[in-house]
Amino acid sequence: MDWHSIVLWEQPFIDLWSIPHTFLGIVAVFITVLIGFSYKKGLLITMFIAIGWELIEPLLGISEHGTNQIIDILLSLVGFGLTGFFVKKYNPQLESTRRLLTLTLLIMIGFSFVGWLGWYLRNI
Repeated sequence: MDWHSIVLWEQPFIDLWSIPHTFLGIVAVFITVLIGFSYKKGLLITMFIAIGWELIEPLLGISEHGTNQIIDILLSLVGFGLTGFFVKKYNPQLESTRRLLTLTLLIMIGFSFVGWLGWYLRNI
């Protein structure tokens, strides 16, 4: 395993994979606003998605430290909470919310694809 795999990607607490987990919470806020769900309902759905993903990862051959799994779930909720705070405070218009969602999704998908590609290339 090369240095960046050890130093950046696979850590017991926070690693580069923590970024997409945080983005999950951010994206979930924008979707919650667009759908018209309450923040409580959006937060619960986000929590179930984050936990579900952590339960699915081992089935996909992805192994992590247990502490990293817990922190990934918490970071999804923190991403939701912080973004929800700012969305409530500044109350962006619907079109702005759509644009923010699109931008956030593109960043999340791009980062996740590059990460997956790196993981795939290391494991072939």
